[in-house]
This record gives sequence, C-alpha cells and structure tokens, in this order.
Amino acid sequence: GSSGVLQEGPAHAPVLVLSPPDEPDDLFTGPLEELLARRRSDADAAGAPAPRVQYIQGADEQGAFVGAFVAEAAKAGDWLVVQHCERDVAFLSALSAAVDMLQATPPHADFRLLLDARPVAYFPRALLHKCVRVSLTPGGGPAAPCTTLECLPWELAAA
Repeated sequence: GSSGVLQEGPAHAPVLVLSPPDEPDDLFTGPLEELLARRRSDADAAGAPAPRVQYIQGADEQGAFVGAFVAEAAKAGDWLVVQHCERDVAFLSALSAAVDMLQATPPHADFRLLLDARPVAYFPRALLHKCVRVSLTPGGGPAAPCTTLECLPWELAAA
C-alpha cells in the first residue's frame, strides 16, 4: 500500500499532486477511470449509484465557477479533478474558498477532490494545509515523494 509515503489526513481532504511541468494533461485519466470501473462494478452489485469524474482546468475564466463545481460534486458524491490549479492566483483564491465551504457543509461520502499543480511560490498556504500532499517532482518539499501515480492515496479515493 501507499500509506507509508503519504501524510495522514481525513478521507475527504483534497489531494494535492505536485507534478512536473512536462507532465501530461491526462495525468489522472487512466488511474481514475480504472478505479471508477471497479467502484461502478461494486456499486452495481450493491444497487447503489457510482461516482463520476469531472475535470476542470484551473484558469482565470473558471475562478467564478469553481465554487459551484466543488459544491455540486460534493453534494452528488462525484470526484472532481482540478488540473493546473496553479495557473491563476484568483482561481486559487476561489478554490481555497470552495474547500473552506466543505468544512461547513460536509460532502457526500463518495466525494473526492484531486488538485493537480506545478510547484509555485504563490500557492495559498491555507489551502496547502487542508490537502494531503503528494509530489511527483524531485524536491517537492513537505509533500510525500512519488515517481508515479501508484503512490497517490487511492485508499482515500476508494474509501
């Protein structure tokens, strides 16, 4: 398992993946879709709905909508992947506020929030402290070191 390389955190803590600049945009697609296929199979067997994955890009034009995306996914029990969330300071501020809202309104048990970012100095410290951090980059700081997505906290995603 991967628990030895991860920071401890609550099951619904956002997972921040610090990835290198040359990492492909579809970093999460394969592993998440594979995990969701297993979850769908389990959900079908139990007669329960399975979560779906939604992807959004961190960009200035999305900042006004990120709170709604997070709230909708949290309520439905979906998984939300925010790719390149470091690209815009205003977006990061809106994302941090959306994560704060999760403290006030507990999300659906199946909800997961995965944040993909390149290491930048202006990443909000408050948001960093709310995340389980994993680094796919050398010298990722206080994040757990990884070389592939295999060491992401999939047990959190599958809880």
